[in-house]
Amino acid sequence: MYQREYLYEITGLPTTRNLPLITEWPEVGLEPVTTHLVLPDPSELANAIISLP
Repeated sequence: MYQREYLYEITGLPTTRNLPLITEWPEVGLEPVTTHLVLPDPSELANAIISLP
């Protein structure tokens, strides 16, 4: 069975360019794996956000 589960949400903009993303699926033997997302500078990121209604 595959199920998405989000343990937390990011509220507000990150203050760093490096955002670690950790995934795991212990039921099938997948140990935690960390991927580092590199975001634009926080000032550029704020200008690129499009608000949803």
